[in-house]
Amino acid sequence: MGKKVSWIKVVDDENAGGALRSVHDRVRGAGGQLDNLHRAMGLRPHILDGADRLYRAILHDKGNSLTPWLGELIATYVGILNRCAYTTAHHGRNFATLFDAADKAAAILAALHDEADPPFLDPCARAALEYCEKLTRTPDRMVEQDVDRLRRAGIPDGEILEINQIVANFAYWTRTANGLGIGLAGERLGYDV
Repeated sequence: MGKKVSWIKVVDDENAGGALRSVHDRVRGAGGQLDNLHRAMGLRPHILDGADRLYRAILHDKGNSLTPWLGELIATYVGILNRCAYTTAHHGRNFATLFDAADKAAAILAALHDEADPPFLDPCARAALEYCEKLTRTPDRMVEQDVDRLRRAGIPDGEILEINQIVANFAYWTRTANGLGIGLAGERLGYDV
């Protein structure tokens, strides 16, 4: 994706005023970083605000019960499947930060990139990734049995909803990043845990 932030005009902090300044202050990472994705969406603060609020509710809300590393792995896998370097880099880093061991996380991510069976995952995580792959690649072929497989793996319906929403939301984010040519130039990857 090169050194460009985006293929469209971006609005940096020094040029943000009013509503955009307020949204920038809210979406900024714990370390103070304003991600390139947010900068590229600055031409429409109301879109950035709504999209970010939905993203945070789906992936980072305290009311969710899905294991955080699994949510990040699912987000990363959607990025991998959609060949989105931006979301894959950020959420892959988040997954690696939250997972038990860096070497195991790296092996899981390498396997997903290579379209191989990822090691070290329990049946719940494997079922979630299978659901993720089918919904991402062939959404028109989803059937009730796909949800039944998640239940049989021990995933309750509330977490099935969370998995579904992560996959659906990252279909949006990967298309936003890829469609606007959003690059990683100048960014620290992942979030501060």
